[in-house]
Amino acid sequence: MADPLWRFRILLESAAEPGLVPVSVPASASPGEVAEALEAMFAAEPELTRVNLEVDDQVLGTTGRAVLARLRERSQEAARGDPGAGDGATLPGLSTAYVVLRFRCPSCAAERRLLFVDDTPTCPNGHGAMERVR
Repeated sequence: MADPLWRFRILLESAAEPGLVPVSVPASASPGEVAEALEAMFAAEPELTRVNLEVDDQVLGTTGRAVLARLRERSQEAARGDPGAGDGATLPGLSTAYVVLRFRCPSCAAERRLLFVDDTPTCPNGHGAMERVR
């Protein structure tokens, strides 16, 4: 499989920053699927503007609303330039591929966002299992 940094570079704006909420995604997800899930997460959490993007526990860098807006604008420009390019490519409604799940430590302020959960995340400060925020 390709290097995650190379594969997801289109979603990154800078190196990882301490203190930003981490969002973990599986390497099997496409950058497009990750972008859709991130847009939904940002729409649901207006106070969140930037996050650290992790792929299979490797921190790649930061991404945020500005990166996604720029990608959306480029996508719309491309669609306008090629009539018929989107025919049948998108089904109406919300994507069912991935949803960002939010977890918080019940003992401290630590948070994580996961696109895929194979096991309940644990608090990085050693407080045990984190709880899902709905």
